[in-house]
Amino acid sequence: MPGNPLVQRPSRARRRSVNEPAAQTPAEASHLGPRRDLEWLTPVMYRCWRDVGVRGFTSDGLPDRSFRGRYASRNAAFTDMLIRTSLRISEQVALSLFDLPELTHAMVNARTWLPNAVAKNGSGRAIYIPASVLKDVRDYIETERADAVAAARAAGLYDRIHDPLIVEDRQLDRVRVGRQWVGVAQLDPGERRRLLVRTDHGLEPAALWLTGRGTPATVSAWQQVFKDAKTRCARHAVRIRCHPHALRHSFERRLGLPHATFYRNFADLIQQFQQQTSPPNTTAASANGDGQDGPAETIRRLRSENEDLRRTLRIYAEAIRQLTTRNEELADQLHRQASVTTLTPRQRSERTTDNARRPS
Repeated sequence: MPGNPLVQRPSRARRRSVNEPAAQTPAEASHLGPRRDLEWLTPVMYRCWRDVGVRGFTSDGLPDRSFRGRYASRNAAFTDMLIRTSLRISEQVALSLFDLPELTHAMVNARTWLPNAVAKNGSGRAIYIPASVLKDVRDYIETERADAVAAARAAGLYDRIHDPLIVEDRQLDRVRVGRQWVGVAQLDPGERRRLLVRTDHGLEPAALWLTGRGTPATVSAWQQVFKDAKTRCARHAVRIRCHPHALRHSFERRLGLPHATFYRNFADLIQQFQQQTSPPNTTAASANGDGQDGPAETIRRLRSENEDLRRTLRIYAEAIRQLTTRNEELADQLHRQASVTTLTPRQRSERTTDNARRPS
C-alpha cells in the first residue's frame, strides 16, 4: 500500500495515559483555498433558516410579531436566487437590470449570461434562474425597489453621484466612456455602482439589488443580513448555520456534482498519490539522458499539469451543471405538453373495466 500523500505529525490531543502513542494528524493544509470543511443545507434546512432568519417567522411557521425587518421579501428573493443559481455573493451583488432575463409564460428556467467582468477570475458562464425565483425578483423590482428609487430620486440622490456612467437608451445597454462606447457587460463591479439609466421619470440605478436608501447594496451589507439571520435563528433555537457560500455548495449537492474545492486545493497531492500507485514509466527520458528530471524541471512540469487539470475540471463541471439544469427543464416541458397522467395498476384496471361496461 502506498503511503499517505499528506505529511503527518503527532496529534496534540490529550492522551489517556503516558504510555499511549500519540495519534497522527495531517501536518499541512491547502494554501490555495479556504481551510474549512464544505458546508451545505438540505432544502428543508434552507427553508427553515430562510423563514426564521430572513422572513421573520417563528420555528412553528407563524409570523413573529417581534420581527422588525423591513425588507424581508427582498432578502428572501436574494437568498433564493443564491441557492438556486450557485452564484457567488460578489457575482450576484454585481448583477444589473440588463443581466436579468425576461419572465415568459410556461417557463421553467430562464437562461442568462454572467459577464466575464463580474465573474470570479473572469470566468463568465451561463446561469439558469428558476421561474419561481425570477418572479419573486421581478416582484421586488416592481415594489420595494421601485419605492426606494422614487424616494432617492425625490431627494436628488442620483444627481449628486460623482462621475456617473449613464445609459441614455435602455434598449442599447452601453455607455460612453471617453470617446468610445462600452457595453454594460464590460463594466466591472466598481463601475457598475455608478451606472445609471435615464428613464421617463428620471435617473435610476442599473444595479439590481438596492438598499432602502436606493443605492447599490454592497457585499458587506448582504453579509450583515446573514449575520442577522444567524442571531434570529439562535433566538428561536434553530440550530442551522448558513453563510453565502454554503448556499453555493447546497446547489451543487442538489445536482449531485462533486465540489471542485478538493481537486483545486489538493491537485498536487492527488497527482503525487497517482504517481505512487501507477507503475513507473521507463520509456520516458529526460533532457540529460539519465531518465530522471531535475527538481526544477519536475516542479515546472507538475505545475503545468495541475493547471491543465484544474482548467479541464472547471470546463466539465460547468458543462455538467448546465446540461443537468437543461435536462430538468426539457423534462418538465415534455411532461406538461404531453399531459401525461401516471396511473397505478389498480386505476388502470378500473378504467379498463369502465370502458368495457360502456354500451357500444
